[in-house]
Amino acid sequence: MIRVRTAVEALMYGSILSEGIGNETNPIKFLLGDLTANQGTLAGPSGAGQLSLVEILMNDANYSASRPSASGGYNIISTVGGVGAAGGAPAMQMAIDNINANFGNMFIKTLTVGGGFKLFDVAMRKPINKVNKAIRDAGFGKIVQL
Repeated sequence: MIRVRTAVEALMYGSILSEGIGNETNPIKFLLGDLTANQGTLAGPSGAGQLSLVEILMNDANYSASRPSASGGYNIISTVGGVGAAGGAPAMQMAIDNINANFGNMFIKTLTVGGGFKLFDVAMRKPINKVNKAIRDAGFGKIVQL
């Protein structure tokens, strides 16, 4: 059964996690990497200052941790085996640094999203039940639920 509200909440938590670890607000792009780079391969590098899960697992980042750019990301440099010629950091170390820098922000966002969805559930209980009844009456009750 697909629960729409639960899926939206999970997407919000994924967005918080991907933003905190990889400076990437799109969780799908965080999981798969930039599909437009590297002729659409999953291992394509992310944007400036951003990490994808593929880059973290391969421990290969295309950014210099020692020289942040003016936009808040990292300068793109050429890398060999995860360490750039200009003193770049491997992706795992960059992810750890991002977590340490963003932990408080991630914690507050997580509490806010969780509390917001609980308040939404309480405030919208009757309308949600009416929508779920309409979905059941239409014959989709075993497939989708709000």
